[in-house]
Amino acid sequence: MTKTMRWLVLCTLAVGATREAAAQVSTLDQSNIDAVRATYAKLVFASRFETVKDDRMKQISSPLAASSQAPSPQPLTVELSEIKAGPIQDIRPMNLSDLVTKPSGKILDVTPGTWQYTTADGQAPLIGEIAMIQWTNREYLSSENWDQPIGHLIDMGVFDSGYARYVSYVATVSYAGQERQYPAFFLFGSAPGNSSMVLPLDDVIGGLSAIMQAPVTPDPLKAPLFRGMTEATALINLMRAPDGCTPESRTQMCCDETTGMCGVSAETLKDHGLISSLGESPR
Repeated sequence: MTKTMRWLVLCTLAVGATREAAAQVSTLDQSNIDAVRATYAKLVFASRFETVKDDRMKQISSPLAASSQAPSPQPLTVELSEIKAGPIQDIRPMNLSDLVTKPSGKILDVTPGTWQYTTADGQAPLIGEIAMIQWTNREYLSSENWDQPIGHLIDMGVFDSGYARYVSYVATVSYAGQERQYPAFFLFGSAPGNSSMVLPLDDVIGGLSAIMQAPVTPDPLKAPLFRGMTEATALINLMRAPDGCTPESRTQMCCDETTGMCGVSAETLKDHGLISSLGESPR
């Protein structure tokens, strides 16, 4: 199976729009779309890193038990379709319930975190983002009225008035043999001082704000602990973005506008010692 095929199987992040439609998207909106896609890609990679780490720790602590344990669950995939982007004025008349799903039913519970691994030589810890995920069932008990226009919620101060643009989409999330499809959206704007503001509004998947700002490289994978581990090498190769990409500033990830794939630039992977000479990952 080629690297591209593995990517499609393990991390499908499709835009669902034709190349002609994409050409009509403004540069600013395209950047925001990339930030959304990259955030979900980072979640996929963080969950994969957690699986690789967990499997390796089990092998070390109990080799016999690890050899007989059940295979890891089907990896997380997130596919984005029906993507729309533009000024927030376009969605002011729309109800919140039209753009985001209430946090009820089957929810993908996400616990993001940073894993630090200190090598035997006592150098600075190697850091990488992990995400523990599991499906849970949640009953929505709030009496809040979601059938209210976005404009009304902005005027009431529920959403900061600094948000000026949006990206909406339909997410299809698959993990461990279960799947859910639902609408969600992000808001983008500027705070005083011209700092960027991003608000993920996905109530089926949590932790996206933390994931968006997390480190992009799983640096512990270059430690001797993981050397020669096929799954570690596969993850590094999976994360590699197409050559010549330009990282998006808020996530530090690269996205291909045609394929919808997002990853880490080869230059960044090389700088962090995860690949050598812009070639294959170290073994």
